[in-house]
Amino acid sequence: MVGFVGQGLVVRDGRLRAVAQVRSRRSQTGRIARSRPVRACVEATVDDESTSIAARERNKLPLPTFMFVLPQFAINDMPSTLKMIASAIEGGVNVVQIREITDNYDMLESAVKTIVEKFPDVTVLVNSNVGVASEFQDVGIHLPEDLCKFHSIAREKTSDKKTIGSSVHSVPAAEKADENGADYLLVGTMFESESHPGKSPEGILMLKMIGRALDSSLPMIAVGGITPENVSTVIEAGASGIAVMRGISGAEDAEEAARAYKEALEHSWREMKRKA
Repeated sequence: MVGFVGQGLVVRDGRLRAVAQVRSRRSQTGRIARSRPVRACVEATVDDESTSIAARERNKLPLPTFMFVLPQFAINDMPSTLKMIASAIEGGVNVVQIREITDNYDMLESAVKTIVEKFPDVTVLVNSNVGVASEFQDVGIHLPEDLCKFHSIAREKTSDKKTIGSSVHSVPAAEKADENGADYLLVGTMFESESHPGKSPEGILMLKMIGRALDSSLPMIAVGGITPENVSTVIEAGASGIAVMRGISGAEDAEEAARAYKEALEHSWREMKRKA
């Protein structure tokens, strides 16, 4: 049985195939350069534990984390997307997640390259696509909840230094991602969201339950229906930051919208530290 996970990740008969570009030298941008295209296909079992999670130091996102999740199809209009990202960063965003789910490897690779080169001081994450993320030295990987069991394999096929996080919607999923070596958790959905219409939010209680269950320094990023008005609620519940999509992409002024989030986040973060 073959299941498509994303270019660079394919599940076949209970095994994960990680397809990555082979590069021969590194460029100044941190991207691994190549003289000619060569594909390497490496197979590993899902239960492979050859990468020791305990032996490596977990990477941390900038704290407090202010993640801008690009809407689907954003890379189809790169001039507009780059302008939107620039405005969001000017407003305070410090992490950009490229949410695009596509089998157009070259198009996604080109978009990531452009974003990384234009915004070198911002953490960039690619959703699901291990192959594309492995092309760039400092680009991290974000895995949806149903792929969290592949953390160790994604780690093995990239680098111990690569930031790899996971979306989670329950305590068991969070515990599993933690066991598999996630560097952060994207926890949601906090509140009702246009991104997930008709979906009942898991809510603040789940965020608190995950924090108690893990009892670790693993960053939890709150996502789903986040507004400047409820940022303090998720930070007080244990979140290390927020993730926003429509609150920025759907705003008339992306910079102004991002700045409102950033001010609320910094204020809430200072208050949390003061009370600790």
